[in-house]
Amino acid sequence: MRRRQNRETADDETWSKDRRLSRKDQRIVDAVKELYQWRKNARTKMTQGQLAAEIRSVAKTNIGFNQSAASKLLNGQEVPKDIDTVDAIKAWIQREGQKKDIFEKGFPQASRIDSVPPTGDEKQADINVSDQSS
Repeated sequence: MRRRQNRETADDETWSKDRRLSRKDQRIVDAVKELYQWRKNARTKMTQGQLAAEIRSVAKTNIGFNQSAASKLLNGQEVPKDIDTVDAIKAWIQREGQKKDIFEKGFPQASRIDSVPPTGDEKQADINVSDQSS
């Protein structure tokens, strides 16, 4: 009986610890929360399972990111330590952030083909044409 009480106390203590995230991890959590809420409220009915599936879909390798990991991320309890998983989360943040910007602001002027700056080859061609006309 005494062992059981000690285990229960130990388990309670591990869950009651205040886990602090680094600033870098907190920025990731904040960005995911913001985009998740935007998707959940504004565009589609988003679930934690869908979030996990989308993050897995942008991963370059097979990662172990499931609904439980998405929940921990959204609640600010834990950010995965695996580099491939963090890279996939960052890629998802970037992709969804661009979608959000386009949705809220419309297409930016820079996306029009006539306003795209010329590439290096086009610049060189312009210089050659102006040199020949002199």
